[in-house]
Amino acid sequence: SLENADQALLTINLPEDAKILWRSFRRKAYLRFTPLGGTDNQNGSFITCTRPGAIKTARKIVINRQGRFRVAQFDPEVLATRLGQKGC
Repeated sequence: SLENADQALLTINLPEDAKILWRSFRRKAYLRFTPLGGTDNQNGSFITCTRPGAIKTARKIVINRQGRFRVAQFDPEVLATRLGQKGC
């Protein structure tokens, strides 16, 4: 949730069955950016799933403390293990 001083700059509506999973270094449920574009000393990754059960369409986006991101390559079997039997 946003604190009083925070402002959402962008909101994206996703398909109803899409999922975004966030995993952070400090197990925070949010990602906060500073005015300079950094992530307030947070790093972590998003796993995006736009089609439930389709591991092949999932993507992992890694974000570092400086606010830079990259799409990471991953082994579908490892991802399936992390997501469980149902996949996304």
